[in-house]
Amino acid sequence: MIEKRRTVRQVSYLRQTLVGESAHRCLHPAYQERHDTEYAQNKTLWARRIRPHFRKNKDLLIYVHGWMQPGALAEELALMPWATRMLGADIVHLDLPFHARRKPRAALVHGSFYWSADLVRTLEAVRQSVMDVRTLVRWARDEGYERVGVSGVSLGGVVTMLTACAEADLDWACPLVADVNLKDAL
Repeated sequence: MIEKRRTVRQVSYLRQTLVGESAHRCLHPAYQERHDTEYAQNKTLWARRIRPHFRKNKDLLIYVHGWMQPGALAEELALMPWATRMLGADIVHLDLPFHARRKPRAALVHGSFYWSADLVRTLEAVRQSVMDVRTLVRWARDEGYERVGVSGVSLGGVVTMLTACAEADLDWACPLVADVNLKDAL
């Protein structure tokens, strides 16, 4: 269940923090203990909704950021309000696992625990990302959005493509600069 926390009213739009429990349950039993202790902050789904303060649009874009992005305050203050006006859609910006508020203390930089030589952790993070987007799709439908889509850049584009394969209730998906050949990308 997603709950609405803090709402910040700017000149012409609202920025609302959304918080909920991630639906992700670990597949690998040995990883579960690490997920519950070292990576416990990843059990919480964090996102922000940006929309005009005078109305809720009928469409929603779920935006998934790129790898190693520490957060998107600059995007949320400048780019996303412009995009919500131009697209006529509200925007929800998801924090991926191991990024922003979900970054473990032991990680030197945001996202450094996402792609790594630890294949179990990497695959669980990718799976959790898709599940978190799907949770937001269900939340958007419950909120009454008529059309819901997902888009992302780089890692966000990869998550967008994978979500489009797993989620039948998407109206559209737009991956941007999504390199799925990890050998070439790394």
